[in-house]
Amino acid sequence: MAWHHGPPAGQGPGAASPEALALWRINSLEVGVKARLEKGYPVEYMVRDLTSAGLNFDVARSAITSAVGTAYKKCKTCGLSYAQTAGNCAECGGPLVG
Repeated sequence: MAWHHGPPAGQGPGAASPEALALWRINSLEVGVKARLEKGYPVEYMVRDLTSAGLNFDVARSAITSAVGTAYKKCKTCGLSYAQTAGNCAECGGPLVG
């Protein structure tokens, strides 16, 4: 396993070992999950999206925890959970607490 942050300059992903490629894909997934959640995407929706894409529920929850931790804000109105960086509920616009 030579790399996990992407291929070296001039090398495509196909040049990697299967293990390195899997690790690179996991890292890419985590970066995408983190970015969406930090911009205010509900945790419950992210779980739904990841499991709909074929991830096991526990793997989806683990990716979310790895990306933004477990200290979530909650919408007082609809109960959705958010990363600490979220401002208002994306669903109803309500305030977040936590």
